[in-house]
Amino acid sequence: MASGVKLLFVTLGEEGAIARSRRYLVRQRAFKVEVVDPTGAGDAFCAGVILKLAEAYGGELRGVDVGHISLEKLCEVLAFAQAVGASACTAPGTTAGVSRGLVEELLRSQAGVIMQSQEVVELR
Repeated sequence: MASGVKLLFVTLGEEGAIARSRRYLVRQRAFKVEVVDPTGAGDAFCAGVILKLAEAYGGELRGVDVGHISLEKLCEVLAFAQAVGASACTAPGTTAGVSRGLVEELLRSQAGVIMQSQEVVELR
């Protein structure tokens, strides 16, 4: 953050993921899936971050100071990215397991519990 990063997402594999904005640090546990092949999970996670931010802000994204993203949106983006990354692990190869349907199913079945148990630190 001191070097100018406004929004940071880090996947921790089976340990979950963290997100950091200028105001918040959020840690979520991982989605539970039967892992077939973890290849591409990190790239899928990054794609999930980008997609969710693009959906949230559309053409305005370039003008948005993402460092001041709301806590609710930060948690939502992190959970979505984790679901995309987890879905990538469910089939061999880098993209075979990734589908919007599987991501939505993971969110429906697990996001509530993951978000209820997440750790949030408000930074000053």
